[in-house]
Amino acid sequence: MTHTSAARGARKRAAAAPTQRPPLPQQRALRAQARLGKAIAHWRAKAAAAAREWAARNAALAEERGAAARSHRALKAALECFRAQQAERMRELSVRRFGMGHRA
Repeated sequence: MTHTSAARGARKRAAAAPTQRPPLPQQRALRAQARLGKAIAHWRAKAAAAAREWAARNAALAEERGAAARSHRALKAALECFRAQQAERMRELSVRRFGMGHRA
């Protein structure tokens, strides 16, 4: 056995050389198809999860918007009631102070 660096390099290359034959084109195509199928399944699952998340967010926003609209209607009604009371009070004060009656 020789101890030269060339001999050692040849032994390393022989040990590192693959013992299997390269895959056939059909096998490569099948592996690529399987890999792409997994990728598609992954992206479909991500899209479905995102759709569920956005549906939940949209529902929460719709509920919040409805609550804000109900609150606005209640405040508007209360303000209208207050204005009507104040208008009536002003009429009563005017009648008492200035003797002004209701003019239709």
